[in-house]
Amino acid sequence: MIVSGTAVVVGVNGTIAFAGVAYMALTQSISATHEAEKTLVKDSNGNDCTVVCVNEGYKATIHLIPADTGVANSVANAVAQAVAPHLTARVTLADFPLPWLNNGTWVYLGGATFDMDNNSNPVRVNLPIEYRVANDLSRVVND
Repeated sequence: MIVSGTAVVVGVNGTIAFAGVAYMALTQSISATHEAEKTLVKDSNGNDCTVVCVNEGYKATIHLIPADTGVANSVANAVAQAVAPHLTARVTLADFPLPWLNNGTWVYLGGATFDMDNNSNPVRVNLPIEYRVANDLSRVVND
């Protein structure tokens, strides 16, 4: 008996592209944080009296499953897309439901992980990216 069927990948709508690799509509989830470097200034009694926040920005991790959306539509082509961007690469996000995800220029600074197991998809990619609100990180990296 031959069993066949269709696999459906449910996730977050949007596109991710970097250095010629595009993951289309295969984002499983996104985890994001709003951050800043904080320096506490103390008074003469040693109590915190001032806080200085700089480098406000966002860090996000995109959890995705690579897939071949082309004509071949093969697992081999999908797995071939499971690569990290080069360090300091610009990453473009588009069409995500949260508008601020699509704003700013995201940069990859390392830390991608690749998960594989026998019970799931061939590979899952966890891609950490970030951007700064005041100073565009993409201007200070060599892309």
